[in-house]
Amino acid sequence: ENTMLDIALKLSIQLQVFNSDQTKVLLDAFHTNYPITAAKTESRFVTHLGCHFENAVLPMKVPLHPQKLSQILDVWVEQQECHTRCAQGMANIRGCLCVCVLAKDEEGQVVYIEHPEDFCMEFPCTGNRIEAMVTTTELHYRVVEDQLELQIAVSVLLDEENVEDIPIVQQITGRKDQLYPPQKIGLIAYYAQPGEDLWEIAAHCRTAPECIGAENGLSEDILQQETMLMVPIVS
Repeated sequence: ENTMLDIALKLSIQLQVFNSDQTKVLLDAFHTNYPITAAKTESRFVTHLGCHFENAVLPMKVPLHPQKLSQILDVWVEQQECHTRCAQGMANIRGCLCVCVLAKDEEGQVVYIEHPEDFCMEFPCTGNRIEAMVTTTELHYRVVEDQLELQIAVSVLLDEENVEDIPIVQQITGRKDQLYPPQKIGLIAYYAQPGEDLWEIAAHCRTAPECIGAENGLSEDILQQETMLMVPIVS
């Protein structure tokens, strides 16, 4: 009593958690004694796909101080920001590196130069959300006329995840105060084989299994022998 079985409904819920864009609710009986409504919500599923390293070389050019430099004392790189997004199987990493130069001019005065420059890298990815950590591993530079040419080798740690919002049925409610009056609008003959299920026959004929059982005096859903059933078509 007071259970979902009272509505004579066979319900199958299929949740495809990964690689799926929706939850499917299949109604096999095509008929209930009263209207039903399904309340659903969305749940977020996060699958961690793993971490891996990628390597890249970023070429950069730094204009030197207008005053002539006699000696480069030190060059280093500082990362200021990094943003990552995934699109069409590629991880797009954008950020900004600040090249810092410590040098001496022709008068022997120490000169400090900062030069921020944007960078962009792309790597294949399988997830739809990714985080990246960029680390400078090597730095090579040379002075060419009035600018500093750099080759910055970086190692990129990619942490990939797959995020999906899946709709899930939470509750099914039936309105017992709004019973449908069954109306028989016709009969069809169906030749059934041993082992067939009234639910399968009802789904095939688009009617209700209890109507087939009542019309043919059947007390069980599974047929034991070959027989001809009179299947009522209800509306």
